[in-house]
Amino acid sequence: MAYDAARARLLLFGGDRGTEFFDETWTWQGGLWTKVRTGRHPSARSGAAAIYDPQRRAVVLFGGFAGNKTWLNDTWTWDGSAWTEQHPAVIPPARGQAASAFDPASKAVVVVGGYSSASPGLADAWAWNGLQWRQLPAPPPILWPELVSDGQRLLLLTVGAPEGGRVRGQVWTLTPSGWSRVQPSLSLPFGAVVASFDSQRKAVVALQGDDTWTWQTGTWRRLHPSGTLPFLARRAVYADKPGLVLVRGLLGGLWSWDWQQWSELEAPPADSKADPSAPRLAPVTPAHAEKQLRSGSISEELSRRLKEDSQ
Repeated sequence: MAYDAARARLLLFGGDRGTEFFDETWTWQGGLWTKVRTGRHPSARSGAAAIYDPQRRAVVLFGGFAGNKTWLNDTWTWDGSAWTEQHPAVIPPARGQAASAFDPASKAVVVVGGYSSASPGLADAWAWNGLQWRQLPAPPPILWPELVSDGQRLLLLTVGAPEGGRVRGQVWTLTPSGWSRVQPSLSLPFGAVVASFDSQRKAVVALQGDDTWTWQTGTWRRLHPSGTLPFLARRAVYADKPGLVLVRGLLGGLWSWDWQQWSELEAPPADSKADPSAPRLAPVTPAHAEKQLRSGSISEELSRRLKEDSQ
């Protein structure tokens, strides 16, 4: 899922229902999902990296998982009405579930990590400048990575190595010479995180389990909002119109954050197969599924399916 700022709408592509994968393009605006009929478009997949590129006013889609142990590494761009396949000379290795964000410093889309048949957790980084991919310095050891901009630089949020007997969340920033660790006064606890930059309030909003955090002036602050929290958050984006952070759940559904409370805009379907006119399930990582299975928050059947897809 990506927020297409040039057209002021959410864009959602692909998805799956078990072993069935989809190649549908959906947009969300004004509280309604609309299926967009396109000409040539990406093949069916889930777990593709999708991010809006404000420099070129287009959404960039890269890679994904197509089932049957097939991982993809093609690059497509969306201009609001049509998909265009790009043909760069250098192509990153195939992967799905990669972290992605726009880097305001280099004015490029950056992709980090992900899963593939060759590796359960890739540890590389690539930048897309609208014409070509370029490999970046290797990031630190990655577990549950999330990329987000703070308006001036790119931040990599990840769970790193144990520190004093505890595993804590780490923050890294991309510099011309490589990745540099930021040492905030307060660190996120262990666990996967999704985040987005609120350009109006100049703050990063992050969700980790049932917790809501903000990143401003180089440190984290935990908030205590009211309302219904997102169910197993998978992707967060900032929509400048109407000025809300929007979050899509692991099993579908859509939530908004207005800095006072979380509001459920669209509930996850009771049966994911019940409504063929709605967008398919959002992709998840096998590691996240295993964590939720251990906590009892996700079914054993869904966890089993995710493990099979990743093998």
